[in-house]
Amino acid sequence: MAAFAIGVIGFQLLPWPLAGWLALATLPLLALLLARTRARQLGLFTLGVAWAAAAAAWALECRLPNALDGRNLILEGVVIELPERTAVRQRFLVRPIRIVDYPANRPLPRRIRLAWYGRTPTVHPGERWRWRVKLRQPHGLMNPTGFDYERWLFQNRIDATGYVRNTLQARRLDTAWSVDALRERISRGIATALEGQGAAAGVLTALVTGDRRGIDPATWRDLNAAGITHLIAISGLHIGLVAGLVYWLTGGLWRRLPQVPLWLPTPIAQTVTGTLAAMGYATLAGFSVPTQRALIMLMVLASARLARRRIGPLRAWWGAMAAVLALDPFAPLGPGFWLSFTAVAVILLVVRRRPGVSRRQELIGLQFALAVGLLPIMSAWFQRCSLIAPFINLAAIPLAGMLLVPGALLATAALWLLPGLGSLLLQGLAWLTQSLLAGLGHLVHAVQPLVLLPTPEFWTLALAAVGATLLLLPAGFPGRVLAVPLCVPLLVGVRASPSPGTAWITVLDVGQGSSVVVRTARHILVYDTGPAWGGGNAAAASVSLLPFLRSRGITVVDRVVVSHADDDHSGGLAALLAALPAANVVIGEPFATAPSGARLCQRGQAWQWDEVRFRVLAPRGRGLRGNDASCVIRVASAGAALLLPGDLERAGELELLEQPGSLSADVLLVPHHGSRTSSSAEFIRRVQPSLALVSVGRNNSYGLPAAEVINRYRRHGVRVLRTDRDGAIQLALGVDGYRVRARLRRDRQAYYHMQP
Repeated sequence: MAAFAIGVIGFQLLPWPLAGWLALATLPLLALLLARTRARQLGLFTLGVAWAAAAAAWALECRLPNALDGRNLILEGVVIELPERTAVRQRFLVRPIRIVDYPANRPLPRRIRLAWYGRTPTVHPGERWRWRVKLRQPHGLMNPTGFDYERWLFQNRIDATGYVRNTLQARRLDTAWSVDALRERISRGIATALEGQGAAAGVLTALVTGDRRGIDPATWRDLNAAGITHLIAISGLHIGLVAGLVYWLTGGLWRRLPQVPLWLPTPIAQTVTGTLAAMGYATLAGFSVPTQRALIMLMVLASARLARRRIGPLRAWWGAMAAVLALDPFAPLGPGFWLSFTAVAVILLVVRRRPGVSRRQELIGLQFALAVGLLPIMSAWFQRCSLIAPFINLAAIPLAGMLLVPGALLATAALWLLPGLGSLLLQGLAWLTQSLLAGLGHLVHAVQPLVLLPTPEFWTLALAAVGATLLLLPAGFPGRVLAVPLCVPLLVGVRASPSPGTAWITVLDVGQGSSVVVRTARHILVYDTGPAWGGGNAAAASVSLLPFLRSRGITVVDRVVVSHADDDHSGGLAALLAALPAANVVIGEPFATAPSGARLCQRGQAWQWDEVRFRVLAPRGRGLRGNDASCVIRVASAGAALLLPGDLERAGELELLEQPGSLSADVLLVPHHGSRTSSSAEFIRRVQPSLALVSVGRNNSYGLPAAEVINRYRRHGVRVLRTDRDGAIQLALGVDGYRVRARLRRDRQAYYHMQP
């Protein structure tokens, strides 16, 4: 079981193409090794690799074909899961039944994530619709740190995204019963009974049906800071609590029925009813991935008990992992898999009967052991931890397990059988929940317990895992004294920085917009902050500017330059300044969201940081507006230079060419994202770049960069890199010139990432 599990995990974690070569190398040996007793472990390892590779190949085959990317299509499908709704759009998952003109030799996408904007009919789970849609292949921004949207889509079996094109052509064809329809009906019933209760209603609904749409962002931030979001998302803890509660109740009932245990022994009855209760609760939660994983783990133990076989804790752990990976080989691509199995491993490691230790002391020790054991996982996936999580969980877990979860389930059942009683019970639980949330909010705001951790290197993560394991072992274990030193690199971070005279440049992938970070030995310049998006902005998103700065341990930005007022350059400024203080802000032209102390950018401004020179080349005056008001900055080390021209157009380029002084640069951020109105031949000849960088969104509606502009650069012998194809681009300007340090989409690509 261990060999099979390691094979699956190894394939998922290896970068591409190493994972592919591993699969090809092991497949011919599979039959031979499985047949030989002495090599069976190696054979099962290759079986794990082969299973993961076969599942990956099928999943990639289900993706939207290249030929249909960005095309308008007629889609017929069934709405699944619970739609997300805001004032301006609906977003929902569709299981396609038919797509007109879809290739007959390709399987349909397993799931499609659709958005429907404007005033539209409300969609519900179980409904069958026909829409005219525009579909895209699964694609996300690719940056050094932050949320990997493509991995999330792949793990959740979403093979295409898109939006509804024409509301008038949409047709509701049929409505069928489904579990998700039942969940939505129950959620509506709870919401009606708790109208006006705010976050409490959202929390109770989440505990019953797994529907977290009613929890507002402020409440999520408080729960996250306290380290108890796992109590809201139905997962292993909830499944175990419900199964354990029913197991205990069944035992009490069976002991009071003297004849019944003669034909159905009490342990068997307890196991069956506990497992059935867990299955029912998992169904009510929509069989989400965490509930499926928890249910599989529980059924492994239940099967052993029903078969009257003793199963040791370690064998049960490996057996559950092998079962999970056999049914879901993509589980290691999400944090839930690692958190679940690591938490169980910690419990198995530290929970042991010790004389003189009370039950309360054991529980307190367990919470701190979980905090230590899960620290490497939290650092790797979330780069944060909560200082008060062990203390809060000591009270929150029993409260949720013994009161809120069973109370909410009982009250919801009563809501349909005895509406008055059910509503009264829900109101009481809502009052208690609201009081607890209010107290939690005050505590979080007073203590500020959330600690941001640096993005770990692999070696710091490995050392911390060894250190955490040593720390959890019994006192006197050899080498235990090394536990804390092994964890230190993970906690403090090992942050490389450029040497004096060198600048590190990162052109972030922010979609259709621009954001560049320039780092010298001791200073940080942010040039543009990316676009604003509906309901948020790129600077606040988990895949762009703020996560990158935080992962590098940057707590203060020395200077923020916003080239001009266009939203795709200035949209993230407010969020950036709210999260990180900036010494000063420079803007190319005034705009509404600029801070009151911002200074206007003007030709002639210059400064030097750590032997790297910065010079403003434009704009010349203060009366300019629009793209030609862009703040143009030349960054020069001793051996190379970078030119940042914003959205400068031809008129601005000509004015720039007229001024005296050097305009040459080895690296050029292509003006205006490669628009036809920029990058004149005269401008390219004067700058003489050898590398041009285009910050642009994939398949953007503007058709940027223009093919004629890219061809113009290539005719001048300029190498072109693009964020839509290369992801974030990292460079170093030094004494010996410049070098490309990374092209994220190519250098860190996994098999599930879209190929450039």
